Amino acid sequence: MNTNELKQRIPIEEEIGRYVALTRQGRHYTGLCPFHNDHHPSLAVNPERGTFCCFACGERGDVIRFRMLIERISFREAVSRLEEEWKDRKEKRTVVLPPPPSSSAPAAPAVRPLPDLQAFERILMPYLPDDTRLTDTWLRFGVSQAPHLVPDAWKAYSNRIIFPLHDEEGHLIGFAGRRQRDDTDQPKYINPSNSSRFQKSEWLYGLYQAKEAIRQTGFVYVVEGYKDLLAMHASGVTNSVAIGGTSLCEGQLRRLQAYTHEVRLMLDGDEAGEKGMERAAAMIRQAGMLCHLFRLPKGEDPDSMFRLMGPTDWITWLRYQWEELYPDPGERLAYRIQKGILLLANEHDPERRQYLLGLLQQRWKETFLNGELKSEN
Repeated sequence: MNTNELKQRIPIEEEIGRYVALTRQGRHYTGLCPFHNDHHPSLAVNPERGTFCCFACGERGDVIRFRMLIERISFREAVSRLEEEWKDRKEKRTVVLPPPPSSSAPAAPAVRPLPDLQAFERILMPYLPDDTRLTDTWLRFGVSQAPHLVPDAWKAYSNRIIFPLHDEEGHLIGFAGRRQRDDTDQPKYINPSNSSRFQKSEWLYGLYQAKEAIRQTGFVYVVEGYKDLLAMHASGVTNSVAIGGTSLCEGQLRRLQAYTHEVRLMLDGDEAGEKGMERAAAMIRQAGMLCHLFRLPKGEDPDSMFRLMGPTDWITWLRYQWEELYPDPGERLAYRIQKGILLLANEHDPERRQYLLGLLQQRWKETFLNGELKSEN
């Protein structure tokens, strides 16, 4: 039995639970870390990935690594002991074999099988950002690290930072891998190939996590990269998605139109990002949607702005940029009317249309007083 098979067959929560009292927290378990004098539960165990991580002392790894640390033994000794325990468990079980396939069954089409996403996810290691203000968000989005030795199907992802990708319903559909060092000639990012599960031109990073917030706020922030999206969510701006590059595609835009008709576009502050913003803005407006451009300082992106300013000042900066777009009360009125008309044009339910019309009329009355334009805060 190779080590990957061993890690897949031994539930890590059962192994660690032999030494640590674990409490289930959603999809994870938590407990006191046995590797330092822990007074508050710092140990997190992820059964789906078969990994553990202590956010206080930094110890992390898989079931083999845990056995090595807890018993202070070598890698080879840990593997040997786990294999023996697995054999003991196996002998106590009754195995029911499935019936052999029928010889009369039709031949399966010669289709190249897709890589097993869950199997790869189970061998991933926890990964923590170098800014603790991002830790909770990176954990929530499942950001991980691929080990150096991976199955051949995932060779390109070896030792990279891994971003799990999900569809709108939360189903795992692939992984993006970022190199850990920028002083190499390797591609900065590796994205999954297009398949029946993943179509890059129609997919948006974070849409599953952001869709309800987009509906509630009525607009969406569109950023460029994976780390940019995580910085937005860490700031509390959860109505944000990332396009995974500088080019917005029509398929991605159609996805957004199911949730909103207003986009606040904020790509990287470089030449490519500026050109990408202009092209994307034209596409968005051509589709009949409102589009506002948030231009970042040269050389910056949302991730670097978050790290430089911190979440509070970063949110303040975003609000200031929005106010600067409509400094004049008349311009703000025009925006609100335009948005109201756009919502009406895209609403087909009669009762909902009547409600929006009443809301638009109310806003108009609130904005004008005795024929004069009121100033707005």
